[in-house]
Amino acid sequence: MVKDKIKKLLMQLYEGVYEREEALRLALLASLAGESIFLLGPPGVAKSLVARRLKFIFQDAASFEYLMSRFSTPDEVFGPVSIKQLKDHDSYVRLTNRYLPGAQVVFLDEIWKAGPPIQNALLTVLNEKIYRNGDQEITVDLRALISASNELPARNEGLEALWDRFLIRLCVGGIQDRTNFEKMITGSDNLYQDKIDAASKITTKEYQTWSQAIGKIEIPLEVLDVIDLIRKGIVQRNGDKKPEDQIMISDRRWKKIVRLLRACAFANDRNAADLMDCFLIPHCIWNHPSQAKEVWDLVGNIIQKNGYHIGLPIQPLAQAIQDFNDEVQSETQYEKLVKYQGRKVVRKDQTDYYIIPTTNYSYMKVETFLELKKTKKLHADLYDENVYYRQGYTLQYLSETKIGVNGETCDFELEEQEKKERASRKAHPAVQKQWDDTVARLLQDAQALLDKIKNYKKTDQAHITSNLFIPSALATIVFANLETMSKQIQDLKVEIGKIKYYYENLQ
Repeated sequence: MVKDKIKKLLMQLYEGVYEREEALRLALLASLAGESIFLLGPPGVAKSLVARRLKFIFQDAASFEYLMSRFSTPDEVFGPVSIKQLKDHDSYVRLTNRYLPGAQVVFLDEIWKAGPPIQNALLTVLNEKIYRNGDQEITVDLRALISASNELPARNEGLEALWDRFLIRLCVGGIQDRTNFEKMITGSDNLYQDKIDAASKITTKEYQTWSQAIGKIEIPLEVLDVIDLIRKGIVQRNGDKKPEDQIMISDRRWKKIVRLLRACAFANDRNAADLMDCFLIPHCIWNHPSQAKEVWDLVGNIIQKNGYHIGLPIQPLAQAIQDFNDEVQSETQYEKLVKYQGRKVVRKDQTDYYIIPTTNYSYMKVETFLELKKTKKLHADLYDENVYYRQGYTLQYLSETKIGVNGETCDFELEEQEKKERASRKAHPAVQKQWDDTVARLLQDAQALLDKIKNYKKTDQAHITSNLFIPSALATIVFANLETMSKQIQDLKVEIGKIKYYYENLQ
């Protein structure tokens, strides 16, 4: 069981270290995936300690550590040129043993100060695990490369390609908790001493076997769906932002992200990645610390709203219910003509009026009446010849058929009119039987989705809440999607019940 071994390694890595658990576990995960990690933070916050302790998890692993400066030469990083090879064979070959090409764990501090020759060689080492030594290409057994700096790469200095090679990016600050701080400054343990027991270390054979197995981990549809939505969200987010404010993620980087998700699943004894693993993505897609919270919110919202969506086809069920309701309405609803006594309208000077049968017959504009009656506060004198046809009366709205004229109630002049009304009729028993069958099928489909949600909770809860590399508190975001969809399905079941009640109770 890989998970038990990784968990034990993490516990030993954490021992004596405070508030660096995240950096240690992400560095370990990056090493399992064969990827690199960049630590951003001021001097003295234990960035180098992460690399030095990580070396201890591998059996017989060689390490290389170097502090870059603008005067650093390739000889200091990749090894000196062999004088013997140059003299005897006229061959420019470096002695790479005990230097970066011969190490399994590498820590490069102040990485952005490296000159172009070092940068160019690092690009191939990081991406392809190949170092060109003279006329030969050497496969580098690099399991972890940890870089660090107290600054981001300067713009427009050709560092973009190297920056893109570091998959995981993590900000590291000073210890915040007082108790942890006091334990750190008063502790006497040698944190640079290897205290990991030999049986727990990862052997070369294990690492190679695991590396091959990681590539076979399944990426399910819900994870691919989340990745697709994140990509679209980033494009929308970039919008018309300035180039320096945009978040650019290369296709190569997405491929490496998927490899990281696979490594996380493998280390947790799973044969497929899950939605919890997707919380690793925010560590891989920000370009500036100011964007970190933004990408965390983006990824969290997408997982919460769309996580299990593709595996639970709620929309097709909702559409089937809508189509069924349309069918029932079409069969049971029809229009009929209804005669009634309505206010008589006359037209004078291209304007419609209602007739008020007073002694001298007054007329009231239809437009004005309909507008004023909405408030039921109609009280107007009939002296505005632009509004009323006759003058000399005061009107007050009372009802649809009555109006007050000079304090007395008067009826509008009415006439027989026709209008279309919606009416309903009971369906034929044979049709109703078909509908009953449809209701049963729709309810069965809805219950199947609810059972699937219940099964997700039952089967996924254990590994969702016990991910070695993701805080368990984030599991609530994953399961929030299930709760939301469960409520949606319950609402759909209620809607099905309403449709059945409707057609059963028609007269």
